[in-house]
Amino acid sequence: MKIGITKNGTLVEARKADRNEKYFCPSCQQALKLCSERYKKNYFAHQSFTKKQGYQPKGETKRHLMGKKKVVDFFNQRQISVQTEFYLPEIKQRADLRVEIDDHIYLVEYQCSPIKLKEIQKRTKAYLKLGLISYWIAGPKHLGKGSLFQTVQKFGRFSKKEGWWILAWDALKQEAPHVFFNMQRAVLGKVLYQERIFNCKGHQNEFIRPKLPTVEYEAYKIEHSLLGNQIDQRYVEIQ
Repeated sequence: MKIGITKNGTLVEARKADRNEKYFCPSCQQALKLCSERYKKNYFAHQSFTKKQGYQPKGETKRHLMGKKKVVDFFNQRQISVQTEFYLPEIKQRADLRVEIDDHIYLVEYQCSPIKLKEIQKRTKAYLKLGLISYWIAGPKHLGKGSLFQTVQKFGRFSKKEGWWILAWDALKQEAPHVFFNMQRAVLGKVLYQERIFNCKGHQNEFIRPKLPTVEYEAYKIEHSLLGNQIDQRYVEIQ
């Protein structure tokens, strides 16, 4: 294992870890041991289990772990408070990141593995009931040519300034999240868009805002369904 987490929720790479510090598994929360071998760089191993005992931790992918670490660094560099693996006991759910901006709390999920739309809706609604807005960052598996339309259906948000937009990030190749905006579905189904790097400056009002009122949220769901159902020129006119 290449990444562990401290008591304060900070993700640390094994190669930069301090042997005097205590580390835990980001997935199962069990204690980790910092190990090293003659021909192998520093790595983390579970203290309570070994491979000989038949324990094979599922863990998280390298891209997901590195992505969360980079998101933390991204907000820290902008002096924005961020906390990893934020647990919500009311709904028994753990969010990847808790971000606080201008006295508002937001949840950020970095989604690398496949996920169903119903699961995203379920978790998003659960967060909303607690008065929390969630933002999903799509990993590279969601950005393939054949899957982009489904990605917009799952992660798409709408604003008057940017139109339909999503946040996407390949943490192993890119230094910051990218914004795909002004996304439209052409007559033959191809998704057209513009792309730029997300710098979190001047976009708080567009991308990060307080809890949506019920009427606005219902309107948002209707717009979302339009994106998923209309496949002809009428859809572009509605946008």
